[in-house]
Amino acid sequence: SASNGNVTFAVDSTTALAGSTRTIDGTDVSTGGGTLTASALAGNVVEVAGAGIDVSAAGDAAGGRATFSAPQGTVTLAGALRGTATDPVRGATLALDGLAVPSLDAVAAIQQQAGGNFSGALDLRQRGADDMSLAAGHALAADTVAIAVDGGALAVAGRVDAGGSAAGSIELSARGDFW
Repeated sequence: SASNGNVTFAVDSTTALAGSTRTIDGTDVSTGGGTLTASALAGNVVEVAGAGIDVSAAGDAAGGRATFSAPQGTVTLAGALRGTATDPVRGATLALDGLAVPSLDAVAAIQQQAGGNFSGALDLRQRGADDMSLAAGHALAADTVAIAVDGGALAVAGRVDAGGSAAGSIELSARGDFW
């Protein structure tokens, strides 16, 4: 967390919060993914290309949570980002909150980095005036999908899917037009 400045995940850095499996008295015990909160109150949160962050679960445990917050700045995610779980209902959560956040197409690409990547929840909030859009042929899929565009429009030509093994929820909101 930075109260005045940026939070940066540098090239070749690894932030490993993935769960693990250990054998205890002959029984495998798996742990869930951890929780990462990267917050820059007056700056930017940047994951550069070549950085890696992992909040995946081990075995049948629950995925973790990766939260990136820059309410007065930009959230940039250009490195590898993993949040997987063997059971999609117990998938990891990706939460983005910033004046500017990665495009919805970029979030869809993050989900494509690994099967079931961040299938638990996507919680995306862009506070700035820019529009957000999901292009045709791109998909966001999680048990819960929430997208809020505080100052612009929201255009969805792609697919937003919360229809996993159990019915989920989709919440879309925009100050401007929605189409």
